[in-house]
Amino acid sequence: MQNKMMTRSRMFFFVQLLTFSRLPLAIIFGAVLILLENATIGFALCLVTLIMIELSDVLDGMLSRRTGSVSKGGAILDPFFDSVSRLIVYATMAYVGLVLALVPLIMALRDITVAYARMFLIMNKRSASARISGKMKAVFQGTGSIVLILLALLGNREEIINLVVSWVIIGVTAVSAFEYVRAAFSSE
Repeated sequence: MQNKMMTRSRMFFFVQLLTFSRLPLAIIFGAVLILLENATIGFALCLVTLIMIELSDVLDGMLSRRTGSVSKGGAILDPFFDSVSRLIVYATMAYVGLVLALVPLIMALRDITVAYARMFLIMNKRSASARISGKMKAVFQGTGSIVLILLALLGNREEIINLVVSWVIIGVTAVSAFEYVRAAFSSE
């Protein structure tokens, strides 16, 4: 029994470590992209870092559910580190001209709006859990950053591709905010 509790405790620590890892990984991504902006090695390192960020996001939730180490703290910290890491990634990408500056702005507005909508839901004793549009937003944001860095690594700097990806991310992100706001103010 004690061994099982020790294993669960270790798994809980590992899952939290995966969650927290997104912040330093995003900072590393930003520093590398700025310092090695047009270097192939910089784009390659950024691509590896983005893949690590996205894998940590998938694995922390999956492992916590499989091992029974889900916690209220983890449920709060996971979306926080998702938001902060993606904001760092996209703000840096905007700084070097890979996405529109509007992308991280809309992302920040969406995340603040969703945080307050969730508080309103909780105050009214309603579910504040993630919505399908929030999951879709995460997939589009994660995939978009990887695609743009991969294209930069391959030498493709077509501005139209960056614009299309920027506007798709803006649209999906904005729609996600509306779903949470609608849920917070519906009469359900």
